[in-house]
Amino acid sequence: MLPQNFKWAKVADFESQLTAIYVNEIAVSRLVERLDGSWFVNLAYHLPPPDGAVLHPPRNCRSYETGRAGCEEWARRNERRLRAETAEIAFKKWGHR
Repeated sequence: MLPQNFKWAKVADFESQLTAIYVNEIAVSRLVERLDGSWFVNLAYHLPPPDGAVLHPPRNCRSYETGRAGCEEWARRNERRLRAETAEIAFKKWGHR
């Protein structure tokens, strides 16, 4: 279960499943299905990748369900930080929130 005002949504219309957790209308984690049907997740998706990388480091998941459960646990553990970071990003982007 996600913290209050966190929600699962699709990142793209073509996706068949909910793949990202949003806080303040900003995606903070994203599940991605590979071509072979396996899954990985990018955590802290709302922040620039570390060390000047182009992409966030992927974390492999055993399945969509385990990836989703792991994302929800991560969101609960980091709730306060995620709220603060996304509020700051939203304010800079939209000037409110």
